[in-house]
This record gives sequence, C-alpha cells and structure tokens, in this order.
Amino acid sequence: MYLLTTGTYNTAVGNSAGAAITTGQYNTAVGGLALDANTTASNNTAVGYASLGTNTTGTQNVALGSYALDANTTASNNTSSGL
Repeated sequence: MYLLTTGTYNTAVGNSAGAAITTGQYNTAVGGLALDANTTASNNTAVGYASLGTNTTGTQNVALGSYALDANTTASNNTSSGL
C-alpha cells in the first residue's frame, strides 16, 4: 500500500499486494500481486497470487485462488475461485 492516502481498514500481505490502494477501504489482499492495481475500490477480498490483480474500481468482489478474477477491472459484486 505504497500509495495509500486516506484509505482505512485495509489489509495486505504479500509482495505488492494492495500496492496501488489510495482511498479504498475494507479491502483484504493476501498473496503476491493480489489486488495490486486497486485504487479507490472498497470491500474486496483477494486471496491467491494475482487474484483481482487488475481490479481498479470494482467493489464488493471476492476472489479465491491464483488468478481468480484477474481480468476484472471495474465490475462489482462478483465471486470467483481460481486455479
């Protein structure tokens, strides 16, 4: 969370996990590159390598497993399991 400005209640564990979060809140990213493009989106859970990796503004998504929802950028309210 290198770019975090006003976002609160975010958790990130892993290399570059949640790296781009600025104002998003209540996000959980576990795994390398998980939720790493997320900027302002909130209420997302990404567990696994690159899960929700391109999400920027999509909210209330749950991605479990490597690459789960890795192509999602702005869609909301999705649940997916990856590899």
